[in-house]
Amino acid sequence: MAVIVHCRSKYIDLAARTVAADSDYSWGFRPNDHYPGNTFACHLGFQDKRLDFTTAVRDGDQYEVLDDGVYGTRAEGKQRLQEWKS
Repeated sequence: MAVIVHCRSKYIDLAARTVAADSDYSWGFRPNDHYPGNTFACHLGFQDKRLDFTTAVRDGDQYEVLDDGVYGTRAEGKQRLQEWKS
């Protein structure tokens, strides 16, 4: 089964991406001088589970999808942002 990842903001739609099972996928955002503080809403879907979160873009942020949820890595360290919901 695949995981569907779709993130968008008021200004930018990053489009839905399909990530194959048993593959690694991580992503990050880069601040854009034209849109300081741009906030993205992200939706992930996997079988009958879903996960939604929002994040304000900061330089160096990275995101990772794991079995128990989505994690964000920032200067403060890695933390789970949201867990899967049925």
